Amino acid sequence: ILMFSDWHIGQEADNFYNTYNLDIARERVMRVVSQAIDYCKTNKVKTLHVLNLGDLIEGIINTNARIEQSTDMVTELMKASELMAEALNILQGAAPRVTYRHVTDNHSRAVPDKHASIAKENFNLITTWFIKERLKGSSIEFIEDNIDIGFGRFTLENGVSVAFMHGH
Repeated sequence: ILMFSDWHIGQEADNFYNTYNLDIARERVMRVVSQAIDYCKTNKVKTLHVLNLGDLIEGIINTNARIEQSTDMVTELMKASELMAEALNILQGAAPRVTYRHVTDNHSRAVPDKHASIAKENFNLITTWFIKERLKGSSIEFIEDNIDIGFGRFTLENGVSVAFMHGH
């Protein structure tokens, strides 16, 4: 299982504690992809389950986040979606079978107020739509079998059940 979460594309930091931007995010994602491929090949993994747990974008959920963002939310969404598509495209070589599942998250909601938010109005759904379109004809299996929009569950080949969600 390879989990992608909390990329927060659009957020930038350059201070005593951390340095983070789109280039660093891309470098980190590609490092994880490379490590996953090495792991899968070394261990002869037959199925790699990729889980998008969300918060790939910084989004519009609070004023501080919006002030710190380097770009607008639409650009964040395009960049994060393209980076996920690129990662999945490379991961096709990791194992004979690669699956992709996703859930919604808090940073991708369409309105900042969580009490006014509607679960289905979540930009992570657009990311998945984009990735499916971008990788049409690929060997990636896009699986839509979640219990609900924010909570997924599936069973591994060895009979172990896996549950996943963003956790906000």
